[in-house]
Amino acid sequence: MKVPPSFSLRTDSERQHRATVQDSHFRWSSREGQPAAMGQALGIKTCDFQTARNNEEHHTKAISSQHLIVRRGQPFTIILHFQAPVQAFIHTLKKVTLIAQTGEYPSKANKTQATFPISSLGDQKWWNAAVEDRDDQSWKVSVTAPADAIIGHYSLLLQVMGKKPLLLGQFTLLFNPWAREDAVFLKKESQRREYVLNQHGLIYLGTADCFQAEPWDFGQLHGLKEKSVLPTPRTDTTQEGVLLYKRRGSVPILRQWITGQGRPVYDSQAWVFAAVACTVLRCLGIPARVITTFTSAQGTGGHLFVDEYYNEEALQNGEGPRGRIWIFQTSTECWMTRPDLPQGYDGWQILYPRVSSGGGVLESCDLAPVRAVKEGTLGLTPAVSDLFAAVNASCMVWKCREDGALELTNSNTKYVGNNISTKGVDSDRCEDITQNYKYPEGSPQEKEVLEKVQDERMGHKKDSGIHPPSLKTAETLYMFLEAPSSLYLGGNAQFSVNLVNPSDQEKAVQLAIGVQAIYYNGILAAELWKKKLSSMLDAYMVNSITSNLSFLHFDQNPPENSFLRLTVMATVTHSASSLSCFAQEDIAICRPHLAIEMPETAEQYQLLRASVSLHNFLDIPMKDCVISIFGRGLIYRERRYRLATVWPGNILHTQFQFTPTQVGFQRLIVEMDCNLFQNLTNYRNVIVEASELPA
Repeated sequence: MKVPPSFSLRTDSERQHRATVQDSHFRWSSREGQPAAMGQALGIKTCDFQTARNNEEHHTKAISSQHLIVRRGQPFTIILHFQAPVQAFIHTLKKVTLIAQTGEYPSKANKTQATFPISSLGDQKWWNAAVEDRDDQSWKVSVTAPADAIIGHYSLLLQVMGKKPLLLGQFTLLFNPWAREDAVFLKKESQRREYVLNQHGLIYLGTADCFQAEPWDFGQLHGLKEKSVLPTPRTDTTQEGVLLYKRRGSVPILRQWITGQGRPVYDSQAWVFAAVACTVLRCLGIPARVITTFTSAQGTGGHLFVDEYYNEEALQNGEGPRGRIWIFQTSTECWMTRPDLPQGYDGWQILYPRVSSGGGVLESCDLAPVRAVKEGTLGLTPAVSDLFAAVNASCMVWKCREDGALELTNSNTKYVGNNISTKGVDSDRCEDITQNYKYPEGSPQEKEVLEKVQDERMGHKKDSGIHPPSLKTAETLYMFLEAPSSLYLGGNAQFSVNLVNPSDQEKAVQLAIGVQAIYYNGILAAELWKKKLSSMLDAYMVNSITSNLSFLHFDQNPPENSFLRLTVMATVTHSASSLSCFAQEDIAICRPHLAIEMPETAEQYQLLRASVSLHNFLDIPMKDCVISIFGRGLIYRERRYRLATVWPGNILHTQFQFTPTQVGFQRLIVEMDCNLFQNLTNYRNVIVEASELPA
């Protein structure tokens, strides 16, 4: 499944189908080397690529109505109209061949050029063509590209008896998940609709216990058709920058990448790369989806341990050389067979990006089978080792004492990769696909895989095993943290620390509590609050300590798009051992909710009304409020409205009306910015029905 280097997403004017072929370009006589009777010669008057019909049958109608876009392994039809009746030229017509070629230097050797006859006896596993219907002055010809043909922009030429070929026109060839022989074939039509044709995506962001569905406009059909990809009036630089900053969809990013001739245009969150990659794959016809792994070990180099370091105030103050734990990580999966690998690794593949040694710029991508990650087959491709660690590594928490010594804490191990999710097929529900990546926690299969990986890594001296270092024998103390999974911006909530002394001796315990702001990729953003408490635990005693988590106590406001990391460290004092227990909770910061009300169905070209409301539960006013509404097929251009200040306790109400123009499933997205936060987003889906024609 190679793509020629010349292939791009651009469909410029030179690639447009030439509907008319001038007969002066090419003439055939009725006899070889002799003019036809009465000086007649047969020429092609026009060549009709049947674009509307073919694109409809090949599921590409939404991409273009002017340019022929077809899928390999599936026939398409063209109609040749001749200048004169063809009966007298039947012997000449038997020697007609077609040439399909792509790339800057097409050749038969690299399968970028194919010459084939117009005959029902042609090789059905190669490029082939046959006359489906004919009359005195036209032929209806069916053309089929093989299911393993190289995709790209093609020229179709006609040649007779070794003469100079005549260009009939251009077309684009894509992968075909509807063709059983194609490497990207998917059995279920619902999956083909979701993973190839659906432009309305959802990406899950947040923690495993509190995540939100972020709407994303893949735009693989509308966004990459001629009017967006061909040279168009230049978008204002400032406006384009805003579109990129808003990270609403893939099209503005790809458009700027194309007009910038491949220069990097966007350096931002991981989910943006995953979403844009998904757009490109779907555009080419490869089934693809964006997945989210909550609590993911990244940058491990394949190591199965990640170290975190905390000071005696329970604040994280460093990370080890073996990566860090991300709150969530997004990646792209694509569906295909893998004839280059041993049997059994077809299906979902993970697109694993690699950056150059200098960092920052994407150099290449590996494709790693999901099954290889589940089975721990590390040697299959270079990426499998890193991906296995991402969902199976252990996190070791170290206490940094004031004298510089390090002590391993007795922490509840951070389980990574135990929640992997993606958008469900034909719905907005979140689908848990963790079972694709790992066996159930504690199952015999999981144990077998982990032992196999341990043996392999130890054999290559890449790890000291996958079991954590053992704690020194010490007095027993147990600690459990109960904290909310989310906290409203500016709000407060209670959390409790439960200390358990299972021994027959009294224990003095010092409790350190810390709160830090952390970004989704595990990078610390700010120190917000810390507190120390002391407690005496009688023998066999359970003590519950309740405290308040409040924005009022924070030294500063958490940066936007950050999370709260609440950490608690309990240390037994006046003891030969200073064993510390450690517990942690990542807390999502909830912003005000944008509520949207609109009908679930609408009629094409008829006014549709939507209302938006927002309750300001903060104790400060929301100023400089701007609401943006957009949705392909619903609103021609994005609309922006400046609204009045929303005072504490008040509710903002506003209404919009617009006229849907496209039939089918559509999505309205509403976004709000103000002085307190940016990109507050919500969406509603609507089914637009075709308007009834007047009687």
